[in-house]
Amino acid sequence: MKNSLLLFLTLTILSKYSFSQQLVPQLNKNGSYSLVKFGTNSKIDENQYDEIEPLGDNYFKIKLKGLWGVRNQSVTNLIPTDYDVIQKKSEGYIISKKLNQQEYPKSDEKFITHIYDTLGNKVYDIKTYNITDFKNGISNLINLDREVTYSLLSVENDYPNLKLIDLDYSITNEFNKSIISVNSKKYLFKKKKYKNSIVLEYDLEGGLKTPEISETNYVFDEVIEIDGDIILKYPEIDRLVSDDIFNVTKNTTTYGCVNINNDTIIPFKYNNISEFKNGMSIVDKDILDTLKNTYFSKYGIINLKGDVIIPFTNSILSLNNFSDGFSYKLSDRRDGFSGSFYNILGKTVFKVPINRNIIHKKFENKLIGFKEDIGTIRDEKIKVGFYDNNFNIKIFPKYDFADKFNNGFSKVSLNNKYGLINTSGNLVLQLKYDKIFYHHFNHEDYINGDYISYCFNNSTSEDLDYNDSIFHENIVRVEIDKTIFYVDTNGFEYIEK
Repeated sequence: MKNSLLLFLTLTILSKYSFSQQLVPQLNKNGSYSLVKFGTNSKIDENQYDEIEPLGDNYFKIKLKGLWGVRNQSVTNLIPTDYDVIQKKSEGYIISKKLNQQEYPKSDEKFITHIYDTLGNKVYDIKTYNITDFKNGISNLINLDREVTYSLLSVENDYPNLKLIDLDYSITNEFNKSIISVNSKKYLFKKKKYKNSIVLEYDLEGGLKTPEISETNYVFDEVIEIDGDIILKYPEIDRLVSDDIFNVTKNTTTYGCVNINNDTIIPFKYNNISEFKNGMSIVDKDILDTLKNTYFSKYGIINLKGDVIIPFTNSILSLNNFSDGFSYKLSDRRDGFSGSFYNILGKTVFKVPINRNIIHKKFENKLIGFKEDIGTIRDEKIKVGFYDNNFNIKIFPKYDFADKFNNGFSKVSLNNKYGLINTSGNLVLQLKYDKIFYHHFNHEDYINGDYISYCFNNSTSEDLDYNDSIFHENIVRVEIDKTIFYVDTNGFEYIEK
C-alpha cells in the first residue's frame, strides 16, 4: 500500500513537473503570438511572432514576415525563418523547404530542401519536387531533374549521416505507402505510373472474357528490395493488407492474397479484399442469384485462413471491419432494424433499433456513436449519443453532432457551438467555440503540390488519419469570433488578458 501511494505521488509530481516545463503558444493583445509556461500567462521571453505552431517536445514552428523557422525552449533561431514549408519533426529530423524561384521562376511547386537535426545542424541539402517524412529511417523523394525518378534518403548506421539511393523507378503519388517494412526488412512498393489500353471482350452471353495481360500491353506493379531485387510482380498489387500479405491480381478481374514469399494465402476469387483488422477482412465476390439467373456483387467477411465468417447475403448492404471484436452491417430496414453487430464467429450479438443509425465506422475508446430520432414534434431534432461495447447507452443522445472518440475525447456540438466531452460524457471544454481544430499529421494533403507536415483541420475525425488528435501535448486549437488561440485540458485559455 505504501509503495502504491509512493508511486502515485511520484507520478503526480513528475506529471506536474512535465506540465510546468511545457510551453504553449499564447495570443497577445496586439495579435502576435508568444510562448508561455503551461497553465499560465507567463512569457518565457519577449519574442513575438506572426504565428506559432507546436512540433512536439517543446519544438515550435515560428513565422515572421511570411516565412517559417523553428525554435525550442532555449534557442530562438534553431532554424532561421527563411522557409516556405516546415514539415513535422520526424525521427530526429526537421525537413525545411524554400521555393526555388531562381531556377524555376514561373513555378510555385519547386523547392530547395534543407534537412536539419534537432540540434539545428543542417545535415542534408537537396533539390526536390517532393519529400516525405522519415519512416523507419527512410524518406522518399522525387528529383527536380527527373520527376519520374524515385529516390530514397536513408539514415545510415553512423547517425546522423544521410545517404541518397537513386532507384530510377516510375511511381504514382502514393508516397506514404511506398516504403514497406516486413519482418524488420525494408521494401519499395512500386505502383505503376500508367497502363496501356486493354480491349475488353465479351462472349455471346455478355460475359466478360479475361483479357490477355503481358509485359507488352501492361505495366506491372512490383515489390522490390532496397538493393533492387524484385520480390513480387503482378498486373496490380493493390496494397499490403496484413503483416506480410498483399492483395494482388493476376488478371485485373479477380483478387487473392500472397505473402512476401509469393505463397498464395487467399485464393484468387474475389472482386476486392480490404485490409485485415483483428484478423478479418471485408471481401466481395460475384454470387449467383438463382431466381434471376445472374450474378451480383455481395459482401462478406473472411479470416486469414480464407474461412467465411459472415456469409455473402442479399441483406448485407455494407460492412464495417472488426473493432472491439465486432463488425457492423447496415440493414435494409425491412426486418425492423437499422443494422446488426456481429462477433468474430459471425453470430449476431445486437440489433440496432430502427429509429437509430450507427454513425461511426468503428468503436473508439470502447464507444461508438449513433443518431436517434427522439420524437415526431417538428421542433425536435435527431440527436447523437454513444453505445459502449456492451451495447448499453453510455452517453444519452443530446448533441446535434458528435465525432468519434479520439484519445479519450469527442468533439460535440449543440446549436452550432462546439465543445469536448470525455468517455463519461462530461464536458471537458464548454459548448462555446465556433471551431475546434484537429492536430492533423498530414501525409496526403498538398499545398501547391507539396506535402505539408500537418494542418489544423476542423472537419470530422472520420475523414482524417488515425494519428490525428484533438489534444496535442495537452492543448487544442480553437476559434471564437474568428480569433484563433489555444486551450489546455484544464480549460485554461492562452490569451493575453
